[in-house]
Amino acid sequence: FENHTAVITRTLQVIDQVADHYKLTLDPDFHTYYLIQVSVIELPFVNEDLGQLRGFGAGRLAAAAKARADGKNPADAITATDRARLAALVSSIESRWGRVHANFDKVHRDRSAIAGELKQNADRSAKTLEGVLSLARRELLETAAPSLESAEYFRQVTATIDEKLKLTDESLALTQSELDAKVADLRRAQAWLLAAMLATVALGAAVSLFIVRSVTRPVANLTQTMTRLAQGDDDARAEIVARDEMGQMAYTFNSMMDERVAIKLRIEKENETLNNSV
Repeated sequence: FENHTAVITRTLQVIDQVADHYKLTLDPDFHTYYLIQVSVIELPFVNEDLGQLRGFGAGRLAAAAKARADGKNPADAITATDRARLAALVSSIESRWGRVHANFDKVHRDRSAIAGELKQNADRSAKTLEGVLSLARRELLETAAPSLESAEYFRQVTATIDEKLKLTDESLALTQSELDAKVADLRRAQAWLLAAMLATVALGAAVSLFIVRSVTRPVANLTQTMTRLAQGDDDARAEIVARDEMGQMAYTFNSMMDERVAIKLRIEKENETLNNSV
């Protein structure tokens, strides 16, 4: 019994450490925080304390029955140390269950739509637990020579443990469902964020391409025009594609070329007039 209790206690400590490691005990949402506290932390310890109360109490009742059958005083079967241990278990169960019930109330107030049935089951379970703890006090703590059969005590406490285990399963299922919903929401948000990032990158690329083309196209056009002029094409003119600095440059260049052509024509006309007068 002692070895089994030590193993279970260590297992519960590991569960507590795992919950801390994965930050389950720091969940920022109100209702899932208290669901985790109930499902992962408090209820498993309540069930273990009930298991110890069942095993140790049944053992003491069996010892008392044996003492009575042997003609000895059954009160001697439960020592003061035994009663202190049993009292500590009862106190621990009451304390932990008080936190469980309070946390269920908080979850129900915050999410009554999803936690209504769980709250009702917790309320029924509280009444059953109260009856078992009253039985333990009466037969193991307050009665000098207990007369309750060990098997009957074991049966009643086992029924309460089974009820608590069912409540734990229901609480864990609801916790899992709520955590899965949160994960799904986070994944959707992640997908939207990724889509927004890709859209931003695409928009940035489009804007960059537009800026590059708005600069390189006029420059290329002006370069081609100058090449044509170098080849003797006086009719070559730059294309004005925008009303910006590059467009202003193309306009100035065209004006300069128009003036150059006009000067050239004027000189040619003057030369022709001079030749005709000689």
